[in-house]
Amino acid sequence: MAETVVSAIDLTVFGGPSSIDVDVDFGTQGERGSRIYGVIEDPRLISTPKPVDTKIFDVAINVTPGTGTYLTFFQKVGSGNEDWIAMTELFPNIFSAKEEVTFTGGTATFDIVLNEVFSIQDQNYDVARFSIQHTIENIEPGQPRRPVSSGISLAVNAVAGDQVLTITINAIEYNSTGGPGGTPIWQNIIGDRALHVLATVV
Repeated sequence: MAETVVSAIDLTVFGGPSSIDVDVDFGTQGERGSRIYGVIEDPRLISTPKPVDTKIFDVAINVTPGTGTYLTFFQKVGSGNEDWIAMTELFPNIFSAKEEVTFTGGTATFDIVLNEVFSIQDQNYDVARFSIQHTIENIEPGQPRRPVSSGISLAVNAVAGDQVLTITINAIEYNSTGGPGGTPIWQNIIGDRALHVLATVV
């Protein structure tokens, strides 16, 4: 029969120092890091007010909607007040929405205020610059989900200083029992629907 031996092991744990002193006042003070400022226009313009303590590599973002460089990211590259370069636009130039619209006789409209959504450098809001995708969803309680066929037309108009894109949707839906004697027909959409819109600049 095997003999069993059991022995105890002593373990002693020694801790580190109870406190550590760190001195940080050796050497000269370093240059501050870069800062991000909001400005009301393009910082390259002499007429744009800018903070007086800006340094090279600081960042400025135009935060005024409707201006040509709205949400453009600028970086300071020289010692002069106007020594900035445009780095990138923070605007994705994509608009997505789900809105309730009312169809009358198969037609509904939906408006997008372009200068509040899209950043276009030359301010040319021609309809040819926009790609629109849409779907129509029946949201009326108890109504069947029917196949839909639709088309759109676009128009841009100036409204109170804004550029407004009006999307006109013409749509019909398939009613399998809506014709004479319960025959299937395509009929104009009437009533409230959810309109899903995705608009991009092309």
